[in-house]
Amino acid sequence: MADRSSSTSTVKRTSVPERQGKQPASSANTRTQSRVKAPAPASPVSPRKARIATSSPSSDAAQSPSGHGQPPVLTISTSTPAAQSQTVFLTWTPWHVLALSICIKVLLFPLYHSTDFDVHRNWLALTHSLPVSKWYFEDTSEWTLDYPPFFAWFQYALSWLARLTALPFDAPEYRLLSISAKPYASAITVIFQRASVILTDLMLFFAVRWYCRAAVSVDEVFSR
Repeated sequence: MADRSSSTSTVKRTSVPERQGKQPASSANTRTQSRVKAPAPASPVSPRKARIATSSPSSDAAQSPSGHGQPPVLTISTSTPAAQSQTVFLTWTPWHVLALSICIKVLLFPLYHSTDFDVHRNWLALTHSLPVSKWYFEDTSEWTLDYPPFFAWFQYALSWLARLTALPFDAPEYRLLSISAKPYASAITVIFQRASVILTDLMLFFAVRWYCRAAVSVDEVFSR
């Protein structure tokens, strides 16, 4: 009896460690997974650093209907103040530049004017007051007309514009279109002559714009 009890206790003692060593596979997997570290969170990107995104050539080739890959598209975006101001400047159109130049010239209306101011006023007066045959021979003023005929006819057109718009307000002397040896610069004369500069700038702007559009359309016709 003593031998049986000792053998039974031996079996029981040896079976306990075996049971402890044998654990279900599910619990072992759970512990193994718990030991795996979670991925570290991505570090935040500084707003001052530019983010560059490029499209891969393979994706472009897949999207292209012809099957040929397109060159990668580079997009740079940043939120720095310097880059934002540069972006605003780069998005300006010729209309913005034209408006800015007009505002600057209007602000310069009351400032100093050179001797060229009276030169052009005298040319307005002689082209408006004299026949064409005497335009290049009038020498009452030292500022005689010495520009080509096209410019003389341009001054003649401006003189009629001055007569219709500025001359009625040139009181009390009304000398805007009068030939004189002495310089003459009334307030309305200054305003008209500087406004005529802005007018000619507008004419040049629209002429160049029309020419560029016509040139592009001609290139498209010949490229077909």
